[in-house]
Amino acid sequence: MLFRSSFCFPVTISAQSAEVKNVCYSGDVGIHVAKCIYSVLDKIESKQYSLQDFLSLSNTKTIEELNSSYVAGSKLYEDNLHKERIQQLNTLIFQISQKFPSSQGIALVNNYQGEYENMYDSEIIEKIYDKGLQESKNNFNQIYEKLGTNFTAQIYESTTSEIGAKIIYDSLGSTSKASIFEKSDGAIIWDGKKHNRNVQVLINSKGNPTYTTKDIGLNMLKEKTYQPDLSIILTAREQEFYFKDLIEIFKQLGFKANTIHIPHGEFRNKGGKMSSRTGDIVTMDEIIHQIRQEILISFSSKKDEEFLEKISEKVAISCPKYLILKSSLGSNIIYDPKTVSDLTGNTGAYL
Repeated sequence: MLFRSSFCFPVTISAQSAEVKNVCYSGDVGIHVAKCIYSVLDKIESKQYSLQDFLSLSNTKTIEELNSSYVAGSKLYEDNLHKERIQQLNTLIFQISQKFPSSQGIALVNNYQGEYENMYDSEIIEKIYDKGLQESKNNFNQIYEKLGTNFTAQIYESTTSEIGAKIIYDSLGSTSKASIFEKSDGAIIWDGKKHNRNVQVLINSKGNPTYTTKDIGLNMLKEKTYQPDLSIILTAREQEFYFKDLIEIFKQLGFKANTIHIPHGEFRNKGGKMSSRTGDIVTMDEIIHQIRQEILISFSSKKDEEFLEKISEKVAISCPKYLILKSSLGSNIIYDPKTVSDLTGNTGAYL
């Protein structure tokens, strides 16, 4: 049995004697990366800092800068001129990222082309990309360690995009079997309308693979590596209809493992949905710090404070974990540091 992105499901099912592989799947390429790097470039060109300044940032400062740059890049993307430049940058980043599947011995089938060679210095882009990617990995690994979350493997989209694209191009070029994919206006699509589903673009008109292509590649990689009899994917509920389409594509491609999608709700502020595009987010470190402060405030005696200071991080981590566990599957979760740290209520802090 194979899971994608979870921490409680694998533990629960492995306790029932199932062999479980818990896989983390992350996006190291895509328009979100291009928006972020484009904003970093904009800051370098406007002399807010130099390239060397950025490359010398600590992990904490790098993550802060990437967060603010993504917000700024998302706003710039709303302008057509910046949008075109960001899309060209995105193609260049896809090309740079091919060094990862290449180093794993995976055949490169995506032939990225565009005007980016006249727009950008690829060496500078690669330095920014490598710095951002490594610091992001380090930051996530620190979070996983704090939460006690362990993965069998961490797989990245730069790898699966090549595997998925090969499946698609091989299907289109097959002379022995009709392809389930087709060309449309310079793109390659799966016409789900023929099956009462939605149309999914697999290779866009710029020649870049989409999420669907990457997910096809991921499924092939999981099947070859683990030979699972069941593959369970957990993502936000807003992707529920997409995964219904994707699972139908898996069936038509003849994948052996049965795949099911379990949607979860969103972790929200009291004010509503969090959004990385607007910067309206609370990081895990901020959540832990906020809860620690609330817990310390609850104790009046100095003796209690000294004791709690030693264990406060463990108590703080238990609060969001228990908040998630006690919530019904698929429902949204409202985060409020004061409520989740209540020492007399149904909370992780109380337990």
